Amino acid sequence: AIRRALPPPSLQQRLLAMLQAIDERLEKAGITYWVTGGTLLGAIRHGGFIPHDDDLDIELLEEDLPRAQVALGSVGESFRGGGEWTGSGVPMGRFFFWGQDGRFSESVDVFLRKARPLQELSEFPSEE
Repeated sequence: AIRRALPPPSLQQRLLAMLQAIDERLEKAGITYWVTGGTLLGAIRHGGFIPHDDDLDIELLEEDLPRAQVALGSVGESFRGGGEWTGSGVPMGRFFFWGQDGRFSESVDVFLRKARPLQELSEFPSEE
């Protein structure tokens, strides 16, 4: 079996600081976002990060992306998109953070959702 080394705790501490910075800036700009994927699973199941997780996963409305990029400053300018979450049709991209040495350090996967109205509750009668 292939064994992958777990990321150092310092990486997950930096990721948490990044998430806090993203939260502050997006909230100040009035932009709704939410955590998803491994970030959400880690928060629920581990009360933090999944031990092997080495990035952040967030979702926001596709129409809010330009405002989010402005709100996040240089991090927002780093956005690279054009892909999709494998097999889902959900557009995605990534924000990049650089270390003090100017090299790529961490990233945030950004999944873009289209706004759509809530669907009516459907009832499915049982056979009883």
